[in-house]
Amino acid sequence: MRRPAAGHGGALRAAALLAPLLLAACSFSGQTFNTGGLDRIVVGRTTLAQASEYLGALPDQTWQQGDTVLARWGYKGTVATDAVYVRQEAWLRFGPDGTFQRLENTVNIPDNFRPRTAAQADQAAAAHRPAATPPPASAEAAGGAAAPDGPAVPQAVDTPQPLLPSGTTYTPGVSYPIGRSGTGH
Repeated sequence: MRRPAAGHGGALRAAALLAPLLLAACSFSGQTFNTGGLDRIVVGRTTLAQASEYLGALPDQTWQQGDTVLARWGYKGTVATDAVYVRQEAWLRFGPDGTFQRLENTVNIPDNFRPRTAAQADQAAAAHRPAATPPPASAEAAGGAAAPDGPAVPQAVDTPQPLLPSGTTYTPGVSYPIGRSGTGH
């Protein structure tokens, strides 16, 4: 049987003895959260419950301040007595109506993970909306009325439809393809 070279056995024993000490020097507080969920939060629309869902965790602290709520998601961790230090925080303010109003502060959150304004959210939704597909032309469509046993007739949308571009006509019972405008999907 071959013995390890001198010094190897001592190094292994030292590492085995130090491992529990290093693990004991670890400290964590708070709860990790999904910083990528911040870009799903929209000013004036997202509630505290929705923000918690998007971030994948409940806030670790909240403060009622008058008619608003300040919520903090935070996580801190140290390994080997400050040899490695991790910290992330997001502070969000929710208004009297219960919806997100503004991002108060962040710590170690990438700049591309930020809540959006309603206009930014609407613009992103419009970019992902499928292009309107015109319904098939029919003789009844010209007259604007449906034949009793004939095909469905396109009808003008006379009430606001948030999912349809303005001026869109639709045919009841017709399915339209889902895909991104201009991508061919």
